Amino acid sequence: MALLDESIRNELKEIFKELDKKVYIKLFISDKNCLTCSETKTLYTEISELTEKIKFELGDETEVKNYNLMDMRPVTIILDENKKDYGIRFYGIVAGYEFSSFLETILLVSTGKHQLKDSSIKFIKSLPQNIDFKIFVTTSCPYCPAAVYIGHSLAYLSDNKITSNMIEVSEFPELGNKYNVMGVPRTVINDSEFQEGAAPEEVIIEKIKKVINNPTPQN
Repeated sequence: MALLDESIRNELKEIFKELDKKVYIKLFISDKNCLTCSETKTLYTEISELTEKIKFELGDETEVKNYNLMDMRPVTIILDENKKDYGIRFYGIVAGYEFSSFLETILLVSTGKHQLKDSSIKFIKSLPQNIDFKIFVTTSCPYCPAAVYIGHSLAYLSDNKITSNMIEVSEFPELGNKYNVMGVPRTVINDSEFQEGAAPEEVIIEKIKKVINNPTPQN
């Protein structure tokens, strides 16, 4: 049974007209205790049928070490036309409001167009250490896509200094408990700084600076 009806397919075809370069969706799934793996695979298959600019690949577990992935499935990576990995990750299904952040990320990687300020880009390109974002979301959260977009944009422009992980917390409650996720979005930076809500990029940049100056994890 198709997930995308005719109306949504037509809307996506219009959105995909904005794509410039080819984009690869790489999905890693599991046949063990993965409630959304099959649905996610079907979704990406249907999306890739709408445009020649989007290619869908199912990843093999032997490739996992190449991408330094957490042991959670499904996980989606967005690669550019040369299959370059920018550190952009989606853990869990990209449904509900998170479908919009997924589409925005595809457009970002395909066109290179973003909304970040020059000062933010200058800062992240000179990072003295690697930065890891864990952005906890739910598919019913209207504020979460903004947090995901900032994280993924920073990762895209960071020359592989930043990894940005969207995590659908209802699919991975144990990780949510570990990081005391009481509401979403919640962004965890290098396990030492936390940001509640969809904060502007300037706030996230200041949090990164705190991580660099004080790398000791906090609760």
